[in-house]
Amino acid sequence: MSTLGHWLDQNRQRHRLARWQRDGVLRSADAAATALGIDPTPPWAWFLDRLGLWGGVSLIGTGVISFIAANWDALGVMARLGGIQLLLVGTVGAAWYFRGKARVFEAGLFLAMMIVGAFLGLIGQTYRIEADAWHLFAAWTALSLPWVVASRSAVLWLAAIALANLTFALWLRDNSLRYIPANDLVNLSVFNTALFIAWVAAALRLPELRGRQGPLILAFTALAFVSAAAVRDVAGDRGAAVGSVGFWLVLMIGFGIYFARNRPRNLLGLSGLALSALVVANVVLGRILLELLRDAIWVLLMLAVAIVGQLVGVVVILRRLARSEAS
Repeated sequence: MSTLGHWLDQNRQRHRLARWQRDGVLRSADAAATALGIDPTPPWAWFLDRLGLWGGVSLIGTGVISFIAANWDALGVMARLGGIQLLLVGTVGAAWYFRGKARVFEAGLFLAMMIVGAFLGLIGQTYRIEADAWHLFAAWTALSLPWVVASRSAVLWLAAIALANLTFALWLRDNSLRYIPANDLVNLSVFNTALFIAWVAAALRLPELRGRQGPLILAFTALAFVSAAAVRDVAGDRGAAVGSVGFWLVLMIGFGIYFARNRPRNLLGLSGLALSALVVANVVLGRILLELLRDAIWVLLMLAVAIVGQLVGVVVILRRLARSEAS
């Protein structure tokens, strides 16, 4: 069962126990939940706890970056540089002090990652360093790695991967025509596919990477980029569409095998593959019908009927898979 399915199932069982307690069947719903292995924490409390922690840390980090970006002239150069360094040291020190509390430790190091970016931006702003934008983000990614490794957290690994993606995207903007083929979306998809393979391989040795969320996010990111490339090329340059659609098919088969072999089966991953298949297949179908019929209205009507039928088929298949997992 997927994480979301497990969460919803636990919530249903908790409500059932609470109802039995109100009816006098159970003396204590919490004791029964513990005996049955049900998480006593309500899902809404768990969600609000994580949302408050990571949302608060993100807002603090965004505030620091915004403060630096404002280029406040009321402070001198040394005051600004010294202030941001003291803030970085204090954040890392606080995270280390609370290292026994895993969530607080991770959140502190995540804030340190954001402050490192603000510090690099301040240096570039103060000394007018002539460098491309991707140089800044590459340095930010590299200097964040110590916090990522120390945290042993999949959340910080994903944050570093997001920075790496932004770095690569900015590099492609300046260098794609010079070094590698110009299809930036396909290149980004290849990059995230490589990260997916590296994550799955590293998860064999690193316990913090063994959850489903990391591979799922990377697979969806790679699939989103190549799906966008396939849609763009099918609608425009048919010569480029051969390569992008071909790579899309390779990823669909590879990720499909991976998600289907997960135990329990990863229904969320299979749903994402189905969505990508619906989008790309119907764009291809629409292009073919438009060239054959030369009538946009009839093509739209036929696509609408086809999409409804496809959605019904996907829902039926996913429901059957969900029932087979529950049984």
